[in-house]
Amino acid sequence: MKKILPVLIATLFASSFVFAQEKPFKEPISGVESTTDPQAAESVHRQADAIRAKNKKVANTHKKAKRDPNARQARQKQADGRRLKKESVANAHQEAADAKREASEARAYADEAKQSAREAEKSAEYAKEKASEMKK
Repeated sequence: MKKILPVLIATLFASSFVFAQEKPFKEPISGVESTTDPQAAESVHRQADAIRAKNKKVANTHKKAKRDPNARQARQKQADGRRLKKESVANAHQEAADAKREASEARAYADEAKQSAREAEKSAEYAKEKASEMKK
């Protein structure tokens, strides 16, 4: 037992030293085929780390922008502009519909006026004929 103990301690020390020098395990990246080439794998992991860092930076920028009162005012102005644009388009559509309706009512009124004028002409002709018959 006394001979095995120093060998066991040395083995444990050596194995912990070897494991400490290895790079930490990184989770596999979805959508990337596993490769046995360590350089290609390291390149893929570097690209993934760069993408994660960029996404984190963008997310932090968005968080800061949400807290920024000037940015809040700018977003409010944009929202107001969009709302006003929608309202003006809706108003324009409503005005166009009103104009169409008024034009159709005017056409109907004109048609009625023409019809009554024709009827008045017919009744005038009829009256002339009756008057000429009465004179005879």
